[in-house]
Amino acid sequence: MKVLLINGSPHKKGNTFLALSEAAKTLEKQGIETEIVHIGVKPVRGCIACGQCKMKQLGRCVFDDDICNRISEKLDTADALIIGSPVYYGQPNGSVLSLVQRMFFSAGEKVVNKPAAAVCVCRRGGATAAYQTMNMPFEMMNMPVVTSQYWNIVYGREEGQAALDTEADSIFERFRQRYGYELDYTNADCQKDLDRLISDLVASEYMGGLTEKAHEYGLRTWCEPYAHSPFPGNSITYGSAADEVAAEFWVNDRKFRKKEVDAALGAASHSGKNRVWAESFTDGSWDKSAQDDWSFEKLKPIADRYFHAGINATILHVVISQPGDDRQPAVRPWFGTFFDRRSRHADDMKPLVAYLRRCCFMLQIGKPVPGTTDQRMLADGTRIRFTDESLFEVTFPSGQQEHWNPERVEKMPR
Repeated sequence: MKVLLINGSPHKKGNTFLALSEAAKTLEKQGIETEIVHIGVKPVRGCIACGQCKMKQLGRCVFDDDICNRISEKLDTADALIIGSPVYYGQPNGSVLSLVQRMFFSAGEKVVNKPAAAVCVCRRGGATAAYQTMNMPFEMMNMPVVTSQYWNIVYGREEGQAALDTEADSIFERFRQRYGYELDYTNADCQKDLDRLISDLVASEYMGGLTEKAHEYGLRTWCEPYAHSPFPGNSITYGSAADEVAAEFWVNDRKFRKKEVDAALGAASHSGKNRVWAESFTDGSWDKSAQDDWSFEKLKPIADRYFHAGINATILHVVISQPGDDRQPAVRPWFGTFFDRRSRHADDMKPLVAYLRRCCFMLQIGKPVPGTTDQRMLADGTRIRFTDESLFEVTFPSGQQEHWNPERVEKMPR
């Protein structure tokens, strides 16, 4: 197996080279052949969209006056690709972009389905934007993007400073410490252990680290732990590392958001959290008339459905702003239902909020009854159940039952 590493920096032995050399060193320990190619300092022309490479089926760019085709030829014997670049104004070096665009368009068949990774080196900021830009061509060519325990970003300006970035620990070393054997990307069993390691690091260092830092400043973290593919995390573990966990539900949902709710409930249960929030009544129609077409009667059954599923804390999208001459009061979020005084259903706001508050209160007291999502047990044995009729059935230790309607303003059951 051979990995081709492209040094996209004008400095042949600069920080980008150091970062790529570290990657090459680790690969070589696994018996993988590597080659580092420097794009040099001569101009690399951009693609002019002439299409000659495709029309003539050249398998190379029609312009042969720079390094593009020479690097394309090396792709014939490469099984994987790593491209490194310094960050200029929040983007990769322009020569790297020109090279990749021409090389992938004219000789794309040479890279399809080959694993790839990007490495960015910056002085201070802009690296994540550059990193995203560099990964986009890989995804266009069906190239599996090889991840690490963090984004492949190294910090350093002066030559050699990249070597001082001690936080950029090798994933190979982490893997060795965890499992006691060497990581081998060609081994399917290794891949399972690697996925587990990255998932745990996302929970402990990414979400857990963010929560720890937030606490230093008197803040708390909120997480909607969906872990949609290809996010390399586990909903339960990284959701557990946040202070508050949440799902979401939308006004115009055609199906129940089971994946989001299960993820939030799992994280809450795993970490002993009593509250399970939901970003509530989001409107995905992006139609102002639809966003204002709400009422208590329309939203109540939607809320009830998710209360039965285990949600017991709701949050509504509103925007708080100072009045000004250039806008009306109550600025509206473009993605939400219009909960404001300008709405034609503004009079429904009070009964809706009152209903949500009462339901959330009843569904948060005590502890959840095992095996259920809409029942609670108090310390004295009192049992509370949210019924299909949207009533709270309260069963006291004596066996006496009361039913409480959260729509009505009346005394709470005792």
